[in-house]
Amino acid sequence: MSKKHKPRKTEPQEAALQAAVPQEPGPEKPASKWDQPQAVDRLDAAFGGRVGELLPTWEELPACYRNANSRRPSVQFVEDWFYTGLNGLQCEPRPGVDVHKALMHIRACLTSFEPAQEHKTGGVAFLVDHFFVRASASGRTYEFELEP
Repeated sequence: MSKKHKPRKTEPQEAALQAAVPQEPGPEKPASKWDQPQAVDRLDAAFGGRVGELLPTWEELPACYRNANSRRPSVQFVEDWFYTGLNGLQCEPRPGVDVHKALMHIRACLTSFEPAQEHKTGGVAFLVDHFFVRASASGRTYEFELEP
């Protein structure tokens, strides 16, 4: 009894076949260490402990966060929070972000005596962009965006 053999596909034919078959969605871009807030206890939030673990290094920050004159809404938000305070703060988190945990993480960074103010402002603005979509406080609304 003879067995019918299918002709063997060439590499280009195989590639075309693979392209035509719907593929399962691949894994998403690996999450950044900074996409989720870290757990911070009340003591760290009050006195700024562990800021070296909670804030990106100056070198990790994209250039748009290292510019003292940045017009990013997240930088303005951080400066308003630091210098004048925010009344009635309401934040809309990015998917999967716990608002309370994110606010505690940010507060621990802002209350720390380290690092230099420019680094602190840029680093916290970077975190704000990663943790929140928008926030409103003191009669203002801030729309946040991830860095380009």
